[in-house]
Amino acid sequence: MAAESLSRLRAAWSARSARERTLLAIGAAVVLIGLAYGLVYQPVGRARAALAGRLPALRADLRLMRSQVAQIERLRRLSPQSGAGGDSLTRSVESTAAARGLRDSITTLTPLGGDRLQLVGKPVPAKLWLDWLSDLNRAGIRVQSCHLSLSSAGSLVGIDAILTGGRP
Repeated sequence: MAAESLSRLRAAWSARSARERTLLAIGAAVVLIGLAYGLVYQPVGRARAALAGRLPALRADLRLMRSQVAQIERLRRLSPQSGAGGDSLTRSVESTAAARGLRDSITTLTPLGGDRLQLVGKPVPAKLWLDWLSDLNRAGIRVQSCHLSLSSAGSLVGIDAILTGGRP
């Protein structure tokens, strides 16, 4: 059946004059080009334009996600490690103090039981202690009580604080 249709098509093509065959070939080429443009090129162009329009928003989302990842990593380093109660709290306090450069300024860390810890520190600028206490708070370590005492130098403060490791 297909061979029969093909032979009829060849016979019809051969029956046409050279000019008709040329016009039919040009017409078929124009139709194919129109179909290719309408069915391939134009949808691809629209999709490309839509993606180009979304690209700035996607890049902004990527920057936001990267900054959030960095913040999560920083908070994970500051967060208390799960483990043996007071030891974990002591390790967390020491690691956050070391991250702020305050480890040598802490004179005593005394576990009080019940996941509480007493901290006594040497005089340093008040902003250092306050920033560090803020880091502890973000890490889930709460300040139960705190006493800052002005040193004889006048510009430095010592700290005496009770810290607890549990979230309220």
